[in-house]
Amino acid sequence: MRPRASDLIAPSSVFLGGLGLVVLVGCGALSRLVPSTDPSPSTTAVRPAAASLALSVTPGNAPAGTSFHLRLTGLLPTDVVTFSILAQGGRPYTGPTHTPDASGAVQAVYETAQSDRVGLYVVLAHTATGRAVYGTFHVEPPTAASAPS
Repeated sequence: MRPRASDLIAPSSVFLGGLGLVVLVGCGALSRLVPSTDPSPSTTAVRPAAASLALSVTPGNAPAGTSFHLRLTGLLPTDVVTFSILAQGGRPYTGPTHTPDASGAVQAVYETAQSDRVGLYVVLAHTATGRAVYGTFHVEPPTAASAPS
């Protein structure tokens, strides 16, 4: 007689479920999920949760020679932020570090020159704690009025 699929799945499911409980107990996660019956009061340090990072770049596309404004939000007061910018086929530029203002935001300006590469630029905003988000902007050819003669 051929075994049914449910006969084969059940033992592995029990094993994986048991393994999951062992991992939860080992890392202390289960103790946070199950209410404590210990009557003694305890104190837990609460660290504010970090909001999702959001990066805006304005304008989204403009001619070479334009200043692009970078704004990163969702930061903790202790975050240290660095912006790295890469043009298609170019070398990355990494700017200085920034600390957030009271609202959890950082602002920076990336100045392009008339001679900068035309194309897509990728901005990576990353914190010292490993959080990151990216955005893009597009540099177009200089306009006739702004092009050097």
